[in-house]
Amino acid sequence: RAYRRVERELRSRSLPEDAQVEVLADRVAAVAPDRPMEVIRRHLAGFGSVYRRGHSPEEIARHIELALRPRSPGEIRVDFNPGNPATIIVITEDRPGLLLTVSGVLALNRMSITDARFATRSDGLVFDSFDLVSDDRGSIDRETLDSIASEMAKAIRGGLDLEQAVHTKREAYRPVEQQGFRSSVSVEPEGVGAGKITIESPDRIGLIFDLGRVFQQYRMPIKRARVDTRAGVAYDVFWVDRLPADRELLERDILEGLEGQNSS
Repeated sequence: RAYRRVERELRSRSLPEDAQVEVLADRVAAVAPDRPMEVIRRHLAGFGSVYRRGHSPEEIARHIELALRPRSPGEIRVDFNPGNPATIIVITEDRPGLLLTVSGVLALNRMSITDARFATRSDGLVFDSFDLVSDDRGSIDRETLDSIASEMAKAIRGGLDLEQAVHTKREAYRPVEQQGFRSSVSVEPEGVGAGKITIESPDRIGLIFDLGRVFQQYRMPIKRARVDTRAGVAYDVFWVDRLPADRELLERDILEGLEGQNSS
C-alpha cells in the first residue's frame, strides 16, 4: 500500500518533525488536491509521528474532510465505509473509555475488530479508526453500519448500559471451549515509557471490551491494536503510550480478567 512506502521513507531518512510533515503533506495533497496545503500541514502537525506513519494519505485526507465539516460542541461523528473488512471512524472530543464503549457496541452487534488505530490531535479531537469483520466473515453493508453508528453515538453519550448488555449477549452465545488451551499475556517495553502487550486467549463475544476495562483501570492510552482470530483463538497485540512501573502486576491483572471471563 502507498502509505507503507511513506512509512518506510519517514523511518529510513530519520527526518525531523517538520520535514516529516512536508513529505506526507505532499502525498495527501496528491490525493486531495482541493484541500489547501496549509490545512493539510496544520492537521498533520497536530499529531505525532505514530499517526503520520500509521495512516495512508487517503485515510488522512478523509480525516481532514470529516474534521472540516462544522461540528456542534460535544458532537460525536461516526463515519463508515461498507465492505470486508468494513471501516468505522469515530471523531469526537477526547474522553476516557472510548475504546471500551466502541468495542462494547461492536460486540453487541457480533462484529470483530481486526485493526484499530487511535490518535488525538493537539486540539483534543480524536480520530479513532476500526477495521471490522462480521461474525460470519461476510461483507458488512451500509444499513448495518448505519445502525451500529447510531447505537455507538448513543453509547458514547452514556445512554446505554454496555456492561449488562455485553454480559447478556455473551451468555446467549457461549463460545466453543478450547480444551487444554490457557490464555497468555506478554508485556514488553518499547521506547520511552511505551510498550507492547500481546495476548492469546480463547475468542469470545466482548473480549476487547473486557481488555478495555483493564486498560482503562491502568489509564494506558492505546496507540494501535491488531487483532487476529484463528480456530477460535484470539491473538491480540496492543501498543500503548504508557506502561505501569509494575509490568508483572499488569500481566497478572489481564490474565485474571481473561481467565475469570473464560470460566464464567
